Amino acid sequence: MGKKWSLAIALVVTLGMLLSACATPTPKVVEKVVTKEVTKEVVVTKEVTKEVVVTPTPVPGVEKVTLNIN
Repeated sequence: MGKKWSLAIALVVTLGMLLSACATPTPKVVEKVVTKEVTKEVVVTKEVTKEVVVTPTPVPGVEKVTLNIN
């Protein structure tokens, strides 16, 4: 009877070792610091001076009025 128990225990230990060897490994957590340069476009407001030539409108001429007396 002692031989059967020792064989059963050896079988259970062997199966336990095989099953634990086939287990999925725990995932690794990898922390990585990434430094990245960001190019930023700056909006520049420019004051533009523009020379505008204004042509004056001609002054309306005085209309001659003729008065005819009969």
